[in-house]
Amino acid sequence: MGRSVRKRILCLAVVALAGSVPLWGQELPADEAAVQVDPSLVVKFEGAPWGGAAATAWSEPAAPPDAPSSLREAEPAEGDTSSSRPAVAQPDYGGGAPVVRPAAVTPSQKFHWRPALRQSFLFLLIEHGFRAGTQGYTRQRTVEGPFFQDWFDSVGGIRGWNDNDAFAANYIGHPMQGAAAGYIQIQNDPKGIRQEFGRSPEYWKSRMKATAWSAAYSVQFELGPLGEATIGNVGQKRGTGGAVDLVVTPVVGLGWMVTEDALDKYVIRGLEQRSQSRNLRALARSFLNPSRSFANLLRRKLPWHRDTRDGVTVAGQSPRPAAPRPAAAAAPPSHPAADPAQSCDAACP
Repeated sequence: MGRSVRKRILCLAVVALAGSVPLWGQELPADEAAVQVDPSLVVKFEGAPWGGAAATAWSEPAAPPDAPSSLREAEPAEGDTSSSRPAVAQPDYGGGAPVVRPAAVTPSQKFHWRPALRQSFLFLLIEHGFRAGTQGYTRQRTVEGPFFQDWFDSVGGIRGWNDNDAFAANYIGHPMQGAAAGYIQIQNDPKGIRQEFGRSPEYWKSRMKATAWSAAYSVQFELGPLGEATIGNVGQKRGTGGAVDLVVTPVVGLGWMVTEDALDKYVIRGLEQRSQSRNLRALARSFLNPSRSFANLLRRKLPWHRDTRDGVTVAGQSPRPAAPRPAAAAAPPSHPAADPAQSCDAACP
């Protein structure tokens, strides 16, 4: 047996072995692309299906007619099945090599911790930046005195319920803060991001998780090392710290979230069904759901973004005007030009 024949048999055995790997219960990685094979190098086999042996004669593509005679072998006579090469058993590939398709990639159902923490930290920076920019005593107390001693004194100075803040700050601003923190948790929870207002246990379980996240954010904002107890030393002065914010922020914030969910389902959806105005839809989504809109901005989404439905554009309505189409080409003449040779033959005697 020549060296070239042994080499071809070895290559075919390797191909057959690689093609039978899925039969051994092994799976390829989902992100591995299928290997592209030159069609001119693929050899088709005919025989028994998978699991059975098939003995087929060696076949070789014939040389082109214009090839030198030394490269072409004499073709066997019709009906002659003899061959100078032994038969080689080959598996049946069903008319071609099996195609390895990547497995479907399913989204992760785990909570997205990094985006949630990053968005919460950005929320915290915005709040403290607003306080430092509008409250002179906050800036003064922050830079004066020892850091840790003032922090411990501020936390230990919380007494009673009230903190001498205005009603709007305690019972409107802090519930909105709790709702925004809760929506940060919701939009990073694959199991709760598409839950809508209703009686389903999944919806209320999702909102309870959001309330827990809101409570943790509130504790850090009030008492944490990056909270009001350190940035402004709130509570260090008697009467400036109370339990109202620690309770109202997550508890009333839950009611604020549920109210926004109900408005989104029954009011905003109804308006979207009656109006085709993009501006009206965007304004309704943004101002009737202010905490959700702010949480959308923290994840770099438009304020009127919704994970449960499309944007504010009406189906079939393009947000941009259509580009002008190029002028149509001139239509060909309806009657073909007469053949000069025919006209000459008809005119000549």
